[in-house]
Amino acid sequence: MLYAVYMYFQGLNLRGVSACLEDICPRSHVSVWNRVQHFSHLNDCFTVRRVRCFMVDETWIKVGSQEAWLWLAFEPYGRFFLGFYLSRTRNILTAELFLQSLIDRYGRHTVYSDGADWYPVACRSLGLEPRLTEPTDRSKVI
Repeated sequence: MLYAVYMYFQGLNLRGVSACLEDICPRSHVSVWNRVQHFSHLNDCFTVRRVRCFMVDETWIKVGSQEAWLWLAFEPYGRFFLGFYLSRTRNILTAELFLQSLIDRYGRHTVYSDGADWYPVACRSLGLEPRLTEPTDRSKVI
């Protein structure tokens, strides 16, 4: 349900959030509204002032009985969370969709990643500069 709250705070209406969750964990728009009311104080957490770069990574998770990939973005200088993306696949196209969602919200910035093959290709197709993180910095994302 936190993902539902996040989608609502990103601008999707209650019925749209309910429709997006249909395949993962079906919820009515009323239950989404109740959860949004419960977490309404979090809206300030999604307000970001200044972004210098994107530090991105993905991790495998289990949602109920289904497997999924959770893509995360972090701003290391200000130390704040930029966003996440949930998908059933981990490939170049999904990385590109995730990065495009970050561009739409925060503009174009340098992308730091762990060296996975899909990030440099997705960055080049979107006109972003890909860079590798140092091994000591990787723990900042997850």
